[in-house]
Amino acid sequence: MLLPLKAICDGKKIRRDGTSLVHIQYCYSSDHRTLLNTEIAIPPEYWNKKKLCILNGLPATYDSSDNLNKELIRIIRNIEDIVEVANKRQVEDKGSFVKEVFSPKATFTSIETIEQIPIPSIAKKTAGDIYSQIDNYIISKEKKVTKATVNIFKTMKGHLSAFKKYSKKPVTFQSFDYNFLRRFHSFFDI
Repeated sequence: MLLPLKAICDGKKIRRDGTSLVHIQYCYSSDHRTLLNTEIAIPPEYWNKKKLCILNGLPATYDSSDNLNKELIRIIRNIEDIVEVANKRQVEDKGSFVKEVFSPKATFTSIETIEQIPIPSIAKKTAGDIYSQIDNYIISKEKKVTKATVNIFKTMKGHLSAFKKYSKKPVTFQSFDYNFLRRFHSFFDI
C-alpha cells in the first residue's frame, strides 16, 4: 500500500545522551501531518536522509543497524494497517485515530485485530465540541493567514465562551439558529 509515510530522524532535536528519536511522519492530508514515535534512538549522524534508514557502523550499544531497520519496516507496516482500518471506517480525524491506536511495541497479527479496536475518544470528542473545533481551525490557519486574522478567530471564541456564561446554556453546533443569533446580538448591547 502506498501511503504518505516517511521515517525521519531530526538531527536538530538531539537529546542529552547525544541521540535523536526516529519518528514516522504520516501526512493524512495536504495540510496535516502527525509524528509517531518509534522509540528508536540513534546518534543523528547514523541516519541516511536519502534512503530513510539507519546506516551501517552504528555502535554496538544501540543494536545493529540491520535489526533496527527491520524494526522500522515492521512499525511502518503496522501503521499502514492502522491507516487501512481508518479508511475502512471512514474516520474523519485519521491523524488522531492513528496516533491513539499506534504503539511501537504492538504487533498486530491481522487487520481484523485492529478493526476490533474502538474508535478513540479523541476523534469522538473533537467532532462535537465547538471550542476544540475552533482551536483546530485556528491551528490549521496560523501559517496561512495574518496574526490579526488569527486574533479575530480567538476573539470570536472568547465571545462565544462569554455568551455561554451569560446565557448559562452550552454552545454547540446545533445551537446556531435565528434565536441564537438574536440573543447573541442582544448580548453585545448590554
